[in-house]
Amino acid sequence: MRKNYDLKVLCSAACSQGIQSTTLNMTRIMETYLYFKSQGELHVSYPPFICQAADIVFDDIYLATWRNHAIFCIAAPGHTPGSICIIIDEKILFSGDYFIPGEEVITRLPGGDEAVYEQQGKATLRCLPTPILTYPGHGGHFILTQEVKKEYGLY
Repeated sequence: MRKNYDLKVLCSAACSQGIQSTTLNMTRIMETYLYFKSQGELHVSYPPFICQAADIVFDDIYLATWRNHAIFCIAAPGHTPGSICIIIDEKILFSGDYFIPGEEVITRLPGGDEAVYEQQGKATLRCLPTPILTYPGHGGHFILTQEVKKEYGLY
C-alpha cells in the first residue's frame, strides 16, 4: 500500500513492533492455524511477511481529524498486545477481533494475554459508546448495544 499510495500507517506502539516480526505477526504459523481451524478443509498459501514500522504510533489513545471526521483510536490489549478500537464520529466502531458475533474473544494465540484482557482490554471495551454501528475484524457489521456488551461480560 505504501508503494502505491501516499499514506501514513498509524497503529499502537505494540502493533508497530509486532508487524515487524514474523513471530509476533503470526504469519510464520498462519497457514497451519487456518488449516487446523478449518479441520483440514482450507488449503491456502499464506507466506510469512513483515512490514515496516508504523509512521505514527501511540500508547493509549490517538485523536485525529481527517476530512472533517473525528477519529479516535484507543488501545484495547488482550487479544494481541497491539489491539485497538477505532471510533469514527462517535457513530462507527471498528472493533478488530473483539465483538465477533457468536465468538468469544480469543486470548490464547501468541501475544494474547487473558490477564491483560481482563484488566485493560475489558476496561476499554466497557467505555465504548452504545448503540454504535460496529465492523468487527471478521464477519458482517452489527449494532453494538449494552446487551451485546453484557454477552461479553462487560457490565
